[in-house]
Amino acid sequence: MNRVTRKIYSELHRGLGRIAYVIEGIRGRGVSRESIEDLKAAIRALPPREKASSAAQDEWNSNLVKLRQYVQSKDVRDFLNWDVIQQTMFHHPADTEYDYLQKSQFPKSLLIEDRIGNPTPYYRDTSTSGNLVHTAYNLEMLVQRLPHRDLNAFDMIIEFGGGYGSMCRLTRKYGFKNKYVIFDLPDFNCIQKFFLSSALPAARIAQVPDQLQDSPTLLTSELQTVSQARQRATGKVLVLATWSLSECPEQLREEFLKATNPDAFFIAFQKNFGEVDNMRFFENLKARHQALRWETAPIEQLPGNAYLFGLDHLSS
Repeated sequence: MNRVTRKIYSELHRGLGRIAYVIEGIRGRGVSRESIEDLKAAIRALPPREKASSAAQDEWNSNLVKLRQYVQSKDVRDFLNWDVIQQTMFHHPADTEYDYLQKSQFPKSLLIEDRIGNPTPYYRDTSTSGNLVHTAYNLEMLVQRLPHRDLNAFDMIIEFGGGYGSMCRLTRKYGFKNKYVIFDLPDFNCIQKFFLSSALPAARIAQVPDQLQDSPTLLTSELQTVSQARQRATGKVLVLATWSLSECPEQLREEFLKATNPDAFFIAFQKNFGEVDNMRFFENLKARHQALRWETAPIEQLPGNAYLFGLDHLSS
């Protein structure tokens, strides 16, 4: 199916999904009024954004201003269709990712989408969404390289830039029971808490590192908190970053890596970001962790992008 036809199908299913949402609230169920009000209050309590020091930061500030306005003025049950979310957190994958998952060992039941946020149905399978397909494909790339496909080999996963919480949700449904930390902007931490609390009603979300033992998911925008959480790990720590670490200033990357002191890496990145040569940056990262087994895997359906795995063992 060519790109034009795929886009037509995608828009058709998106329209059908939105009609169902408007008429019956089908895809808007599962979100309590209390959680919506909690999100609105959390966004209102955030301090004003600092003045941008670069064009990239200015663009993010504009996105965050828009996000804050939307939370207060739009229907939060439809947040995954907001332009600011679609443009920064939602990916419509190539057909090859869906086809690969259908042939893989990845549990097909985990591709069934939640109703939270009214996600756009995937044009080939309306039980899922394009973004969940893409997230599952990324996770499959990792778990197939782990002994016994077991995420619980890690005592802690620290994700740099968690989007709206889709990867965290999926790892939990896949069976990851240990500590999960998301480092992100405070606005996105609010969205993540809203989404994860709704999609995973049993989820316990910590406010401070001291609560990690009883509430194994921690959302934070502070590197000091990340460092304190890292000190509570009793086993191996994986840093996970899909098109996030590679899209921030090098100084922040280094500060994050120092705070996390990871034992393993799973990173998806583009070869260049602005004036930053990501290939050079990650080659330097590999040189600093020579005890790991490294693999750089080009992503055929996304030319100019690659996965980077730094693990104790790489399964064949």
